[in-house]
Amino acid sequence: MNIDQNQFYDFIKENLRLDKNIDAKKAIFGQTKNWDSLQHMELILGIEKKYNVKFSGEEISKLRTSKIIFETLKKK
Repeated sequence: MNIDQNQFYDFIKENLRLDKNIDAKKAIFGQTKNWDSLQHMELILGIEKKYNVKFSGEEISKLRTSKIIFETLKKK
């Protein structure tokens, strides 16, 4: 899948409600402010809807950083 990297990270920043000075490319589940388990599922569901994809349970369990999510999404 061809994904605009800037748009993707803007979506991450918006979904996680990150401060504008935080680099969404460095976002890590459980370490980045606002990215807890509930927000993780909301983020994944939002990405699935926005990009019209589905992640398996196994994939979701591995989607722990914004970079991993981006790389996994590109393979869809």
